[in-house]
Amino acid sequence: MRRSVSSVILAAVVVLAAACGDSGKDSESTDSEGTSDVPDAKPVTAPSGVPSFSPPDGTAEIEDEVNDFTLDLPSSGTTYGFNDDEIAETNRFFLTRYEIEDDDDFSTHESLQELVAEFDKLVNNSAKEFSIYRSQVGGHPAISRYTRLGDGIQQQNYFIPAESELIHVSCQWDGAREDVLAGCEELLSSATWS
Repeated sequence: MRRSVSSVILAAVVVLAAACGDSGKDSESTDSEGTSDVPDAKPVTAPSGVPSFSPPDGTAEIEDEVNDFTLDLPSSGTTYGFNDDEIAETNRFFLTRYEIEDDDDFSTHESLQELVAEFDKLVNNSAKEFSIYRSQVGGHPAISRYTRLGDGIQQQNYFIPAESELIHVSCQWDGAREDVLAGCEELLSSATWS
């Protein structure tokens, strides 16, 4: 008798939990006006050994737009822009993933400096050569490079070697320097290796 009472109580708890829980459908929270409270941009996920990133708050993915300045390696990219109309669209974040072959070696600071030199030529960087720094992203070695483009546009670039990819994070500003650098820090600190 004691066992059957316990079974009935357990079954009731399971039924109540199911009734209170998720109905199996995707749901979005809404406010009193019925507008959706869904985040604007989705995290960028990656294969094993390569970092995933979450976009900075207040940004959205810009569809069908990638960094114009890509190295001569097979690549794919994601671009985030601010949702704030007060911030010009030239203030944005580029996340480019380069596929690297077995014979590509970006494991040393020197090899990353050579890569940065190639990038400098590509973008016609007018910044001083000494603005290349050893860096870390998510506890992994990286290299950062300040870049000055034409028309007042500036970037802080990060090149992060990973197992099968080279990740290039480019944080670009044109007047909204503090907003971009804060978003850049948020983007870089979101890096998680699987």
